[in-house]
Amino acid sequence: MRIALVVPNLEPQSGGPAQNVPRLAEALAEQGLDVEVHAVGATPASSRPRLDYWGSAPARPRRLGRSPQMAERLLATRADILHANCLWMLPLGYAARAAQAKGTPLVISPRGMLAPWSLKRSRWKKALASLLVHPGALQGATAWHATSLQEADDIRRLGFGQPICVAPNGVDPAAADERVARSYYLHAAPELEGKRILLFYSRLHAKKRVRELLADFARIAEGHADWHLLAVGIPEEFTVAALRGEAERLGIGARTTILDGRQAPKPYSLAQLFVLPTHDENFGGVVVEALASGVPVLTTTGTPWEDLNRVGAGRWVPIEEFPGELERLMALAPADLAAAGERGRRWVLDAFDWREIAATMKRFYEGLVPQGTGAGAGGNAW
Repeated sequence: MRIALVVPNLEPQSGGPAQNVPRLAEALAEQGLDVEVHAVGATPASSRPRLDYWGSAPARPRRLGRSPQMAERLLATRADILHANCLWMLPLGYAARAAQAKGTPLVISPRGMLAPWSLKRSRWKKALASLLVHPGALQGATAWHATSLQEADDIRRLGFGQPICVAPNGVDPAAADERVARSYYLHAAPELEGKRILLFYSRLHAKKRVRELLADFARIAEGHADWHLLAVGIPEEFTVAALRGEAERLGIGARTTILDGRQAPKPYSLAQLFVLPTHDENFGGVVVEALASGVPVLTTTGTPWEDLNRVGAGRWVPIEEFPGELERLMALAPADLAAAGERGRRWVLDAFDWREIAATMKRFYEGLVPQGTGAGAGGNAW
């Protein structure tokens, strides 16, 4: 069986899919499937058997992921299933058109784009995208892939009745280059030396509530002189300079370090506590990465991480309870936080194994192939 995974691009600043789609592709290839990864722009070389990357030339408007070359390649692919990992962008339109033309099943992973908070933002643009960028794709999809039960509920809430495969993103054991990461950050920010590090690591975006985190820390910091907030991320709605200015305004400039995460190693090895005060997440890959590194996590009920409470690997609380829970966790002894982090590490390395996830996806794909018997006609490449 051949699977074509479609993603707008593989640039690190694009967020989780740029990491998770290639890792899923590798795991599927290890399961014996032939896998193509189609992206607009640069793609890595692959030395793995059964795995090919196809980077297609971008065209304007780039923001929509326009690439006539991708459209042509998807129409020519021999894949048995087309699996698009995006919404509101042209690569989904290309995949939907190719699936219709070839009578091939189309699977869609919304990757958090159907969560209530995300849908409310730029609602009219998304309505136009549904009509003009990928017309009929959502209604015509053969099936959906959700990374959590919460995301599956989001899909059902919108009235889509197609089959849904719930399979999370996986996690690999923490990389052995933790010393390199520590050296990098202590050189970039010597003020981190000797501090207990409260870590935020995600996109610098309103959805993640990074400004609210600064305000929460400002209210708490005075009573916790040994703690230092390290915020590392890809600038999007907020720049590093703007957030540094906000920290100064709140009086925590000396207690806060904000860094651009592009081209920087992952900073989990410095942290004693990881926080993600987000409005919503379909999965929250940084949560599982932090846990795999042995760092306990505090996040909100906007994420699907309610098992944090059950496992004792941190806390999963409503947004309004986040500041109080943050202060409580910061008051814990280092040994208590370390023990919570170790519980989380053991849990996620067992529960989020890429091999098991790929096996689940393989079984789901196999159940869809008999449906791929239709035929249709594709339009001109956008």
